[in-house]
Amino acid sequence: MPVLVSELAPIEGYWFLPQTTDRIRAAYEALNTRLHSGHRGMRIPLRERALQIFGLHPFFQQPHHPAEKLFDTLDAKPLFSDRKRLLELLNAFDVDPPLLSKDFRSRDLVKNHAAYHEPGKGSTLLVIENSTTYWSISHMLGHIDHRIGHVAWGSGVTFQKSIGSLTARDRISDIVYFGDLDPSGLAFPARAERYVGGLRVRPAFELYDALLRLGTPSGSLHTGTRMCGTRNRPRFSVV
Repeated sequence: MPVLVSELAPIEGYWFLPQTTDRIRAAYEALNTRLHSGHRGMRIPLRERALQIFGLHPFFQQPHHPAEKLFDTLDAKPLFSDRKRLLELLNAFDVDPPLLSKDFRSRDLVKNHAAYHEPGKGSTLLVIENSTTYWSISHMLGHIDHRIGHVAWGSGVTFQKSIGSLTARDRISDIVYFGDLDPSGLAFPARAERYVGGLRVRPAFELYDALLRLGTPSGSLHTGTRMCGTRNRPRFSVV
């Protein structure tokens, strides 16, 4: 057992219990290392924080132990079962998946509510594959100059058919897609074009370029690349 920071002292009595699996101990080790560094970081969504903490840990470089989704299912006592305490310790917050809607009217984008969001006056629709990344990019667009008129959550494979609900009344001129760097994520834009006559669905080249320049390659998939944020860079984590 490693030398634990004071915040993790309660787990000492659980370390050698039979129900404390290798996965749980690996999570404790990575979190302990993070807390020893003394760097809390800016307050960000929990999946992005998980990627920062566990993304380079050898145990979580496996497809069945994805680092960014660790807290989705990990509920071991005494720490991981107390969600409120965990979020305070990590300086993070939960982001619920957006409520699917076809309403493009402008609205405030708050922490636990999101649908289609209108950040600017352009006619480009930016579709984000994953919900946490949708939240982060939508917030970032409120602080920079851009020509994005609408941002939507693609919800993975659902995007391929849901995009067909667009009509001329929505005044969308083109669709830009940003998803995971894996075979399915790269195939979604091409497959979606068959459902939107006359509209091109192109990859978000600028965001993929940023992902490749700033992201951390994942050891779990040869084609997988993930990114987590830093204090001075926008967060494009595909989580």
